[in-house]
Amino acid sequence: MNNELGVEVDRFIAAALSPEEKLPAERGEWQIETYRSAEWAIATADCALAEIAKIDEALEEAIRRFRAGAEKAKAQHLATIEFMYHALEPWVRKELDGKRKSMIVAGKRVGFRKLPDSLEIVDEDAAKAWAKEHLPAAVQVVTTEKLLKAPLKEVLTKQGIVPDGVRLNQGEERFYKEDAV
Repeated sequence: MNNELGVEVDRFIAAALSPEEKLPAERGEWQIETYRSAEWAIATADCALAEIAKIDEALEEAIRRFRAGAEKAKAQHLATIEFMYHALEPWVRKELDGKRKSMIVAGKRVGFRKLPDSLEIVDEDAAKAWAKEHLPAAVQVVTTEKLLKAPLKEVLTKQGIVPDGVRLNQGEERFYKEDAV
């Protein structure tokens, strides 16, 4: 990321926190009355879209940088924890001397526990094939249900049937702008 983008992030944040202002058109001080003013309005809107894209880019970059910094800091703390526990383990084992399973150090209980045995599937296909043949209860078929709008819209528009839980919202006229090729 170049330094210019970082400065833009700060500018965008400051602008977002400033009080909202109404545009001249919103105050009724300006109207489009000529082709040239319409062109200017579209060009101004295009510039605003470009600014929005810059804001989105700066936001994504800021989030990426923050995440990278947070992950680095967390990794350092996890390394510290691992180092300290690794250093503590032989000392605690020696102090317990097989007579106890745990002890209190600095207000924390430390010790050793036997974890329960756990199953690790190292070859899913082989395990699944065996289970299908010898233990079918271990194989579960999972399906999901999804409601498709197209068939519902078709029955509503072609047959006039309104399915329960469905409403047809009438399309509204909306101003649009697109690139003319």
